Amino acid sequence: MNNGIHSHPELAWKEFHAHEVLTNFMEKHGFKVTHHAFDLETSFLAEFSTGEGANVGYCSEYDALPNLGHGCGHNLIAISGVTAALETKLVLEKFNIKGTVRLYGTPAEEGEGGKVYMVERNAFDASDVMMMLHPGTIDYNYPIYLALDTVKVEYFGRGCHGSIPYDGINALDAIVSAYTNIGLLRQYMKPTARYFFFF
Repeated sequence: MNNGIHSHPELAWKEFHAHEVLTNFMEKHGFKVTHHAFDLETSFLAEFSTGEGANVGYCSEYDALPNLGHGCGHNLIAISGVTAALETKLVLEKFNIKGTVRLYGTPAEEGEGGKVYMVERNAFDASDVMMMLHPGTIDYNYPIYLALDTVKVEYFGRGCHGSIPYDGINALDAIVSAYTNIGLLRQYMKPTARYFFFF
């Protein structure tokens, strides 16, 4: 299955072969599969439940890079999600544990933000925990990954005559003060937290 996905690289939102291969496989292994889940043509949801209990979710990515194919290893991410879901199903059955395992087919992850569309559709809300494996070029146990968030701040002043500056509000003073003070915090920030300014 891995080799089949690797040899048929498909770009974001066009992962029809991978969608078919993965959903057929999960159905053959006893999962209830929703094709084209969350109103996304190449997304899917594969579920197996033994009753009410913990809900574990795994992500499988499967899109490729333009002109490079699976250079980012999404074929491996697809298979690792499948493997994790199958093993979790096995544990639920073997030890008579109540719970649900879900495999989320997450398309369009190379620059298209496929999971963002899924979050907007509440796709992951039913799972208590979500996991995904990503291949890398080095072997380490505790990697540091940085997320990205943007904060937009607007400053508003109030103009006044130069002879009565106390009647005005100088927005530039507030900007310079914030920039300086936040900049001074850099020496106290761990490598897991970084920030940058754009004006």
